Amino acid sequence: NNLNDEVVVGICPVGARNVGVGDDDLRRWDTKKYMELIKKLKEKGFEVLLIGGNTDKEIEEQIFKKIKCISAIGKTTLKESTALLKKCDVVVCNDSGPMHLASSVNKKVISIFGPTHPCEKAPLHEESKYIWKQIGCNPCYDLWGRFPKPCPYGKRCMESINVEEVLNSMAPIDALKDTLKDKINGINFKNNIFDFGPHRFHTEDIEVLNFINKILNENKLEIKRNSKVWLFNHYHNW
Repeated sequence: NNLNDEVVVGICPVGARNVGVGDDDLRRWDTKKYMELIKKLKEKGFEVLLIGGNTDKEIEEQIFKKIKCISAIGKTTLKESTALLKKCDVVVCNDSGPMHLASSVNKKVISIFGPTHPCEKAPLHEESKYIWKQIGCNPCYDLWGRFPKPCPYGKRCMESINVEEVLNSMAPIDALKDTLKDKINGINFKNNIFDFGPHRFHTEDIEVLNFINKILNENKLEIKRNSKVWLFNHYHNW
């Protein structure tokens, strides 16, 4: 419930553990890069939610040593994880089970591919994107889950993908903040007047006022009384 008023980026840094194949880290983007991604997202004012299963606690611990964020890893059932993925404004994940769960309930999924071919497995919604670099040796993972083990090239296909590319795949990432407009419009305003374009709302609720101030401050927008502030393509009277 604390995430209702935030723009949430779901991060599934794990997965890729198949029955009969075991722990397949070849399909997982480097944890250090996920840490860097989380740091940059938080610097931009986004809330980050980690999602994963009980077997992913070790990676959660690695992340927590460097940066703090909200985590549901190992705390939810499959259905609860799916509900959280649906709640996220965008999901970033490896080619994994969580990717398929996310794509079943969320239209904005950024998937990271390496040894597998995205044309076979990537989410199909037009607002979803995948990142994949064909470097000569990939795809090397066949439909039956067979692949070279260990990778003779040091996971070059995954290592070649950098954090900026993932960020740019959400580009313009600040456009995600447009969703805050919808979150604000869903609030039950009462008395004080705020002019949202063609809509007019009223509120005396201190939590609502603090929330709006928080948005303005995070986006470095100046607050002026009795003047109009440009915010998310809408004018607001203060």
